[in-house]
Amino acid sequence: MHRTTATMFLSGLLAICQAPAMAQSPLDGFYIGTNIGYGVGNYTMRDATRLFPGSTEIGAEGVVGGGFAGYGSLFSSYYFGVEGDLSGTSFGSGDAGGAQAERPLAGSLAGRLGYALSPTSMLFAKLGVGVQKFEIQDELGGKFSDAVTGVKLGAGLEADLGKGFFARVGWDIDVASKNIGGVRMDHGVSQAGTVGLGIRW
Repeated sequence: MHRTTATMFLSGLLAICQAPAMAQSPLDGFYIGTNIGYGVGNYTMRDATRLFPGSTEIGAEGVVGGGFAGYGSLFSSYYFGVEGDLSGTSFGSGDAGGAQAERPLAGSLAGRLGYALSPTSMLFAKLGVGVQKFEIQDELGGKFSDAVTGVKLGAGLEADLGKGFFARVGWDIDVASKNIGGVRMDHGVSQAGTVGLGIRW
């Protein structure tokens, strides 16, 4: 009796050890990558002290380029992950009545939720915290610089290329408001479309 039970236990344990491991999805794991694209911004500027009425609308545009890194895993058809990114930009505006705005640097930390369209591709959305560096010049020639924290939104498509490499296209939106020196930026919106290439392991 005991010998039969022991034999059955050992046979079951051997079967488990010999069973093939579940294949890892090409969408699973840590990853790093780089991207490049183009973006536009729209910023409403007003006097932070509210002593001077009115506001100035500033439009900006420029090239965006940088890197990203993160981790994620596929559960059934749903992907869950977290990602950080950092980009340098040439975002700049023309002269709007003497007021100008530049956004030379931007970064974020966001959660990602995806849906697998196939074993090697997925649609994804992200939501998190974005930080942007702004350099502002007001109508009187005063210059101010500060980091502005806001909301980061994004969406895109990602596809595995084989041997760990993947490509993606995406659209990101940053929304933020803050006093920058003597200037109040209300609901500044920066948007950028990018293409990227990365490697996952």
